[in-house]
Amino acid sequence: MAVPATEWLPEVWNGAPGTTPDLDDPAEYTLLLDRLLGHYNAVARDLKRGPGHYGPLFSHDERDGCIWELWADGFGRAVGLRPDHWDKVFNDDSALDVRDAARLLAALVVDATVLPGKAPEIPRELRDDAPSLIPEVVEELYAYRLRHDPSPRDAAKPSGAKIGRNEPCPCGSGWKFKKCCGA
Repeated sequence: MAVPATEWLPEVWNGAPGTTPDLDDPAEYTLLLDRLLGHYNAVARDLKRGPGHYGPLFSHDERDGCIWELWADGFGRAVGLRPDHWDKVFNDDSALDVRDAARLLAALVVDATVLPGKAPEIPRELRDDAPSLIPEVVEELYAYRLRHDPSPRDAAKPSGAKIGRNEPCPCGSGWKFKKCCGA
């Protein structure tokens, strides 16, 4: 289920609905939001292109290499926006591969977000393979979503209908189409 930007943006800012980042210059906020929505749209395009095109942004440092845990924390927050939907995925016995993929990501989220020593231990191989497993699992979950819950964007736009650049974006972000999904 696609979540409107008005719901997920506060998670990015670590605040309540309506929260924006504490920036002195409104132009900085506009630039930050443009880049964030641009990344969101690039991810959506990559997922629509099919398997092998999605690549999450991971932090890297010289000592630890790829730091996938920050991505997992964000994914966990996103799951928290629609827990009922994810419960269905976690328990879907008709799609065992997808259910197992969702459970794998859940294990990575728990491992990444719980204090050391408090989370159940996951195998070292899984932690080591997380950067390569995450893109595959996300693409699998995206394909599942398309089969079971077509995008509201697709449902909102009648076949052949064109959305005007200055019309509200059908994704529910509250932005004009030209600044959001039409960018």
